[in-house]
Amino acid sequence: MLTEQEKDRFSRQINIKDIQESGQENIINSSVIVVGCGGLGSTVIRNLVGAGVGTLHIFDHDVVELSNLPRQFTFNETDLNKSKSLMTKEKLSLVDNNIKIHAYEEKFTGDNIKNLHEIDLIIDCSDNFQTKYFLNSFTSKNNIPLIYGSIAKYTATASLIYHKITGCINCLHPFDKVKNAPSAGDLGTWTPAVSMTASMQASLALEVLAHKDNITKVKNLGKVWSIDLSNGDTSKIKLPKVCKLH
Repeated sequence: MLTEQEKDRFSRQINIKDIQESGQENIINSSVIVVGCGGLGSTVIRNLVGAGVGTLHIFDHDVVELSNLPRQFTFNETDLNKSKSLMTKEKLSLVDNNIKIHAYEEKFTGDNIKNLHEIDLIIDCSDNFQTKYFLNSFTSKNNIPLIYGSIAKYTATASLIYHKITGCINCLHPFDKVKNAPSAGDLGTWTPAVSMTASMQASLALEVLAHKDNITKVKNLGKVWSIDLSNGDTSKIKLPKVCKLH
């Protein structure tokens, strides 16, 4: 049961018909891995902390650089050359000290997390295809829902993948066809598109956690959801199930 303090703190979420107290309890009792504390991770993690997600495992082996500051809102100039994961934990632990944040100054390999069976969700906030497709395979093998996110110039894209039910990014875009494609940094990155992608990912994540006893209640399950901020166009397509992971 929620405490009176939790009911007060999360009252705006609890008032949402699809969440209510039972959904908020699920959120509080959830454990999530976030891979990447940069542009996507900064906003995703802040949303999850604000919403009351009980346990977060955050992975990033990089340090804060000057070119990060326009879109990685956790950090400021005093954080330059400091660990992204440690600074994220330090700053966001001040938002809600009931949340357990475990920071890892390393790449996520799957072997560097204990009690994997306790993880409810993995969120891909990485910035390279190798990590994205590794997480796609890892979550398939371990039967864990995955939230994918990517940015291409002005376009924000997110998807909720659960391999038992849905297709995946490898079905839509086989790795061999994209492994040498330009990165988001090479193409150019529109800061609001980063924030939009991360907000879409966070929204999907909270829906999954609130309904983790029945993930099929999440309306966007298995769909690729895109918004082009240059013209306002939106699209949703269903992920096909055609690759060897299914």
